[in-house]
Amino acid sequence: NESYSDAIDVDFSNGSLKNILVKNSGNDGIDFSDSEIIMDNITVIKSKDKAISVGEGSKVAFKDINLKGNFIGIAVKDGSIFSGNKINVFNSEYDFVIFKKKQEYNYPTTIIDNYITNAKEKSFLIGNGSFLKINKEIYNSNKEDKNIFKLIYD
Repeated sequence: NESYSDAIDVDFSNGSLKNILVKNSGNDGIDFSDSEIIMDNITVIKSKDKAISVGEGSKVAFKDINLKGNFIGIAVKDGSIFSGNKINVFNSEYDFVIFKKKQEYNYPTTIIDNYITNAKEKSFLIGNGSFLKINKEIYNSNKEDKNIFKLIYD
């Protein structure tokens, strides 16, 4: 609770996160870099940046994620794969941001079943070449990577 920067930072790791509650993070709630992780029963509330950031070739599988009041619910970037079942995203500026930030990586992939949101419109930013499939529906790119970068980092 009340962390100044990322609340949980997982770099170059393999393992699992279970029964985690993050509140009021000054930056990301949970940040993954070059890691392989399984998550279960995760709640992130009021992170100033991303509730969950999956980057630099990470592979994250999940079930049962609840996100409330974060600027970005889930960001998946730079060759990462984020997949799983049951995610609730409420009161976020963007529920999903999927893009390639660093040219040395491939495009990211996100596959989710059982997604629930209170957003009136789909609040997704999807960069060229990135893959987003939610509840069996595939979503096409709607922004260039450089424009997504400007929106969320400037």
